Amino acid sequence: MKTSEAELKKDEIQWTLKAYLKLMLWVLGGIVVVLTILYFIGKYQAQFESLAYNNRMERDGKKIEAERARMLALYKADTFGGATPEETLEKYIQALKKTDVNLASQYFKINYQDKVKADIVKALSDEGSLDYLINYAEDVLRMGKKTCNGDVTRCGFTYRYKIVKEEILKSADSKENLVVLEGQYQLENFDLEKNEYTGVWKIIQ
Repeated sequence: MKTSEAELKKDEIQWTLKAYLKLMLWVLGGIVVVLTILYFIGKYQAQFESLAYNNRMERDGKKIEAERARMLALYKADTFGGATPEETLEKYIQALKKTDVNLASQYFKINYQDKVKADIVKALSDEGSLDYLINYAEDVLRMGKKTCNGDVTRCGFTYRYKIVKEEILKSADSKENLVVLEGQYQLENFDLEKNEYTGVWKIIQ
């Protein structure tokens, strides 16, 4: 039996409608899924943010603990220094006289060493010698007044002198020099702290 043209056209229309309906169902289903996801994101956003924050804090906490453990290991292994504050300053001065920048910086507390090393290198580059640092340390050690805390775990040496002639002092933290006028008083000092693990004294300022 031959199918008429009208029936073929009818079948084609029905197939197109079915395809269109199927497509619409897929689109509506996708919209429902997206809206559902957005709903749950909005509903639980605070919980998601809190979870992310807690995870980030946990990671940061682990990094901090790892850094503390690393520094503690360095402190426990640090034997650069003397049995007394005076001995540490003597060793520091001798290292400067030998122009041993690395050794001189190691007489400072570990967390100061990088900056101290950079300052010594700069002084050597600018002046061509370490005479200023050597003279400063020797003046403080030889003529400074020593004071310590009650349990003698921290000591300082302070040398106070009167300027008899105008001086131009070099600043490690600034490009500008400091002019000290005649008659003014100038302070030079060192502070030291005892390493509780190894017993050596370390320069902290």
